[in-house]
Amino acid sequence: MALTTTPGASDADTMASLAEALDHIATLTAAQSKGWPTDVPSQEAALKQGARKMNALDYKGSRVASEEAQPMPFPRVGIYDRSGFPIPSDVVPMAVKRAQIELSIWLWLKNRNTDAAPSRLKVGSLEIEGQTTQAFPDHVLAYLAPYLNSYGSSVMLVRG
Repeated sequence: MALTTTPGASDADTMASLAEALDHIATLTAAQSKGWPTDVPSQEAALKQGARKMNALDYKGSRVASEEAQPMPFPRVGIYDRSGFPIPSDVVPMAVKRAQIELSIWLWLKNRNTDAAPSRLKVGSLEIEGQTTQAFPDHVLAYLAPYLNSYGSSVMLVRG
């Protein structure tokens, strides 16, 4: 089950290669990467899961080709890095690859697609307590912030 990492390829199933993932994981603390699989098929499966989940986000710019021709959300045209420099349309930004790797680790280690977090809302004497689910961890979204149409809890309001 080899990974296909060619940017823009119709059979691409990941944006980060296994070598890039292992290099990145080597820079993490033991606690951050504890439990990451040691066998190649599981590592590849984890990367593919992270890549598939990243397709759910709303990115700036547009794919180089249609979703049928380009299953991964990157490469894209019309995107810029944090400093405002244009990203070439045949490149997957390193921050995107790191986000995929970090998301893959998060999904694998927690063995889940969402993360329950306690929440509390209090308005006057009314108090509601429960759990919210976190589909993407904050540190992954921080990597992706320059490339997302929306980030955090901000919403653009349009008056009619």
